[in-house]
Amino acid sequence: AAASELSSFDLGCYMEADPSPLESGGAMGRSYRGLASTTVSGRTCQNWLADNPWTVGIAPTQDVKTKVEPENPESDETTEWGNGLGNHNYCRNPDSSM
Repeated sequence: AAASELSSFDLGCYMEADPSPLESGGAMGRSYRGLASTTVSGRTCQNWLADNPWTVGIAPTQDVKTKVEPENPESDETTEWGNGLGNHNYCRNPDSSM
C-alpha cells in the first residue's frame, strides 16, 4: 500500500525562496528541517551517513548563525543554512535540486 500524502504540517518548513534577508542558502528546501523519513511509496529513507544501498557523496555542513551586531546580545541573527545532513534519515534537499 502506498504511504499517505504529506500534510501541510510535514511540508510547512519547506521554503522555495529564502524568506528573509537575514537568511541565505535555504531556498528550494535546503533549509527544511522536518522529521519526514519515508518516501512517497512508504519506504524508510536511508541514513545520510550510510553508503548502502546508495552512496550519498555529500558531506554534512552546519548551519551558521551570526549576530548582526555582535556586541549586542539582543541583536537579530543571520542564518547561512548548511545542508541539514547528519546521522539521521530525515528528508533533506542538500543540493537544492528539487
